[in-house]
Amino acid sequence: MQKSYGVTDEAARLIPLGATEEELWEIFNIMYDEIQEGEELYVDITHSLRNIPIQMLSVIAYARVLKNVEVKGIYYGAFEAGTRNQDGMTEAPIFDLLTFLDILDWSQAANSFVKFGNSDEIKALCEAQKEKGNKDLRKVVSDLSEITQGLETSRGCYAPDKGSVGAGVSAMKSCRSYTESYEIMRKKEKKAQKKLIDPLGKLFDIINDKLKVFDVEDNLAFGLAAIDWSIENKKTQQGFTALDETIKTYLCRRYGLDEYLELHREGICKHICILFEKELQEMKDSQLVYSEEGRGKVYRKWEEASAHMAAQEREAARRLSMELPPVLPQISNEIGSRRNSMNHFGFSNINQFSCQKLYKDLRACNDKFREAIVLMENGAEE
Repeated sequence: MQKSYGVTDEAARLIPLGATEEELWEIFNIMYDEIQEGEELYVDITHSLRNIPIQMLSVIAYARVLKNVEVKGIYYGAFEAGTRNQDGMTEAPIFDLLTFLDILDWSQAANSFVKFGNSDEIKALCEAQKEKGNKDLRKVVSDLSEITQGLETSRGCYAPDKGSVGAGVSAMKSCRSYTESYEIMRKKEKKAQKKLIDPLGKLFDIINDKLKVFDVEDNLAFGLAAIDWSIENKKTQQGFTALDETIKTYLCRRYGLDEYLELHREGICKHICILFEKELQEMKDSQLVYSEEGRGKVYRKWEEASAHMAAQEREAARRLSMELPPVLPQISNEIGSRRNSMNHFGFSNINQFSCQKLYKDLRACNDKFREAIVLMENGAEE
């Protein structure tokens, strides 16, 4: 077994055999310590034995993060594939394996998107690596970035006739743009009888599967998908925002109100939910509040504060008041307090919510909302 001894040549280091886990870590540390901050690395693995190439790859990945190094090439001299030239000398091809390091980067970036809904790494790689020369790929990645940024900044409203057509204004619009640009890229590749680097193409297949949830036609369906996306990717704040607004969208659509009009979203749907919760806090009797008489009382209170509303709007508000299931005002109130707590950095509530409770409550409120939709739709059928 070889042991590590001090040597005078700064470019040479002896390493142990690697027969134990302790020796494997010693090899890792020796290689890592030789790399300096900000260096350009040219790696030759031609004469590496056994585990060394794999360890070298892990050292490179580690050093790129911690020491900001740039790998310019990973070379292997394939002597066994060599041929003799006319002078009797063996000429062997030298393979540059750097592309496979790129594939590792793309895999990690795709994993970040699939598991956490983040496309920043994909965009950064597209801008930094060889693929930036592919104009169509850049457009696809740009649209993908707009989708995730749109979801993170709660761009859930798509209104083509009301200005929601600009880049990044609507996450639904970005999803449609992504689908179009991806199909264009694929068609061009097919026509030119070429295709995206095969592993990269497979990664985009996974990304496309992940995005299928947003292949919808209206704001309500997109809102429901955005809530599920937020829960799956642990985007708690965005999830509460999407849930709060999607409840209003559902009520607007059910009662023939304009889902784009704040007067209808806030002045009717939200206001009536608030009035029911206030009545419940005062009366302390859910059956009384949601009796026919109690519902009529809530409607009259709303009507007194909304004298400016047209007859059609008042009729929609009356129907909403008489049919609204108790769970919707309840979760609307819960969503509001938690959303405010997050939007105000935790300073808006006397009772502080833990991050774990906020996520748990998001899932619970979403489940109750879906149950309320089923209840109301079944009631409509009866």
